[in-house]
Parts: sequence; C-alpha cells; structure tokens
Amino acid sequence: MFWYDNDCFRCNNGDRILDVNFEYTDVESWSLESDDLDAWGLDISTPSIFGTGTTKALRIMEIKPEGTVTASLAQDLNLQAGTTYKFAFTGKTTYIPMAAGHVDWTVLTFTISGSSENAYSGPPANGIEVSKGWRRFESQFTVEEGQAGSNFLSIDISASGLMLDWFIDDLLIWTA
Repeated sequence: MFWYDNDCFRCNNGDRILDVNFEYTDVESWSLESDDLDAWGLDISTPSIFGTGTTKALRIMEIKPEGTVTASLAQDLNLQAGTTYKFAFTGKTTYIPMAAGHVDWTVLTFTISGSSENAYSGPPANGIEVSKGWRRFESQFTVEEGQAGSNFLSIDISASGLMLDWFIDDLLIWTA
C-alpha cells in the first residue's frame, strides 16, 4: 500500500479515463517538445535528494533557468460531450525547504486537447499538502460538443528560474 491509498485518491465511483501511476510505467509513452531540449530532461525517478525514496514519479527537469517545454502523453483519452470529468495528480519539487506555498505551481499548465478545442487547460488547482512535500491537485471540467472524442494530455512548463525537478504522479481522469 502506498501513502496516497490512505487518503483514498483512487476511491471514486466514476469511470476512469486515465490512471497513471509511475511505479509500473515507463517513460517511453512521454515526449518532450522545446525550442531548447538541452534545457530540459525527462525520466522516471525517485523524488528524494539521494534517490533513496520508495515512490517513483515522472520527473521533468529544469536544466537551465529559462525556457519552456511541453511534456505529452501518447495515450488516447476518449471524452464524451456533456460529461463532467475530474482531473487529479500529486506533485512535488526539489525546492528546499519544501513547504506549502513556497513553490509557484502556476508555471505548469495541464491541457487536455483534441483536434480542434481544448477540453481543459489550466494550472494546478486546489492543492493540498498530503505527505512529505507532496501536494494533491484536483480540477473538474465538462466536455462540450467540439471537445469530445479523441484527446491527449500535455503539461506545459515555463522555467521557474530555480532549475527545479518537477515530480508528477498518480495522474487520474474520471467521470464525476
């Protein structure tokens, strides 16, 4: 059992559209796009200073103090028009001291988009501290007619200037 099971992040009655836990996932389904790929890195890692933790997460690394990057998941998300979904994830950074409010999560934008319109786009919202610097974020959105069908998840990051590692885990999308 993982620490997040105690807070029942996976306890919901809705149908799961996306359920990604990086304990059992490889980085091959993710890609990075940037004007300067030398400024960014992507892997799956243990989010601790010396790599001694037990939880694995997607790590997006700011190698330089400026620039932008898009990390995209190559998994089809089939969304239905008129349906309300919840989107959630846990996140952590290498910022020390890691305390609530010290990291500006608004430099990240999560987008769920299809061929014509975004079904959802926004920074992490409603973050709560859950354990050892991990924060849980959750949002809700309703899919309109032009947004239905095949969609994909991407994460846009504008460099914080602090050359942080951003850890993302437990990505979930389910019907509300």
